[in-house]
Amino acid sequence: YREALARWTSVRSSHVASVREVTVVGGALMEVSDRPRGETLRDWLKQNRRMPRDAALRLGLDLLDGVMAIHGRGLVHGDIKPQTIFVEEREEGLRPVLV
Repeated sequence: YREALARWTSVRSSHVASVREVTVVGGALMEVSDRPRGETLRDWLKQNRRMPRDAALRLGLDLLDGVMAIHGRGLVHGDIKPQTIFVEEREEGLRPVLV
């Protein structure tokens, strides 16, 4: 299982949180990654209630880029939901990152 999890370190996408390493700590398998900037999409939606159509489309396309990078390495995220998507507000719009 460790080898399969270690493949996450090879995923390269600005829309997927980088996995720095996979290690064992106290007998537990641990994944070390950077925490993305911003807040979860769930929290963003609680505060903003709605997202303009064009922003939602852009966000979806950006997330698809991330999923394609994951699948391109033979991996599956398996738990995409507002709590596993971080969004950072930028001048050009929201930038999503899957964790």
